[in-house]
Amino acid sequence: MNYKDDPKLYHRNYYVIRRNKLLQYLGNKCSKCGSENDLEFDHIIKENKSFNIKNNLTLNENVKAELDKCQLLCKFCHLEKTSIENTGFKHGTLYSWMKKKCDCEICTIEKRLWYDKRNEKRRKK
Repeated sequence: MNYKDDPKLYHRNYYVIRRNKLLQYLGNKCSKCGSENDLEFDHIIKENKSFNIKNNLTLNENVKAELDKCQLLCKFCHLEKTSIENTGFKHGTLYSWMKKKCDCEICTIEKRLWYDKRNEKRRKK
């Protein structure tokens, strides 16, 4: 199939190629269990994070410097590590999704409700 016929296929292929280069740079397997499936980028020390890797998939010097602060974890190991890091706060609160950047389902729903309520007030003015 020609990319001109299906631009979504082109963009998907472009994303996969770029992401695979970053995965190879970090060893292409989970640093905790060795799995090669469902890999995610994880900042070893969250406070050192400058930007999200998934937002910039070009392997240049800035991204390499950020990747050096990261490790690859499978989805399960990443969730486990994040849940350990995020102890001490209640999910679904402003603090949890604003300060701790929690992406769990509870926090995502509360975040969406908070923004909807805020935007409703702004539209009435």
